[in-house]
Amino acid sequence: MFFSVWQDFSFAIRQFRRNPGFTFMVIITLALGIGATAAIFSLVDGILLRPLPFPNANRLVAINTLEFPPGVLATNVGAAYPIGTFISQFL
Repeated sequence: MFFSVWQDFSFAIRQFRRNPGFTFMVIITLALGIGATAAIFSLVDGILLRPLPFPNANRLVAINTLEFPPGVLATNVGAAYPIGTFISQFL
């Protein structure tokens, strides 16, 4: 089994030497794929997996205040614009 793996590895090296353009594209593709995977994992880890750096973070809430133009019903949230955000903790 090890001999078969060694043959495949040596064949791959020979092919990479024979086609340097293809080798360059393979290396660039692998580098971009690994870099993108690491970046996405870092974002997911920082945003979704780690807890917030506050005591009792599960009790933290944000309240947004909206102001509606004259003549617009309060049910038309798309026409409103935010005027402030208040972050508090339930006691």
